[in-house]
Amino acid sequence: MTDALRGDIREAMARYGTRVRTDISPWEVEIYARSLIGGIPGEREYRGLTLDTHLYADLGWNQLRIEEYREALNEFFGIELPRVRFFCARTVRDVKDQVLRVLAREGRAGNASPPAA
Repeated sequence: MTDALRGDIREAMARYGTRVRTDISPWEVEIYARSLIGGIPGEREYRGLTLDTHLYADLGWNQLRIEEYREALNEFFGIELPRVRFFCARTVRDVKDQVLRVLAREGRAGNASPPAA
């Protein structure tokens, strides 16, 4: 993970309280998961990422890239995603589900819907 990405993560953590909040919604997890991919140098713009974006096929990631992403998510949310299970995540949706499972287990997941347009 680059120092610039680490700095961006720390700034966002401070702004949104992602390491301490107990009401993180599925919608927020999706936004943050997509944003972190968009923040990795050389990756797609945030707009081009969907829940169905495949980490290996669409982004061309390998295990090193996946591990970097897992570490960024761990740091951002203050959680520990299981390494082996995370390598099996194929899409952004899989990642979102794994993050939500860990947050729910820790009593930190909320059920809020996305804001109205």
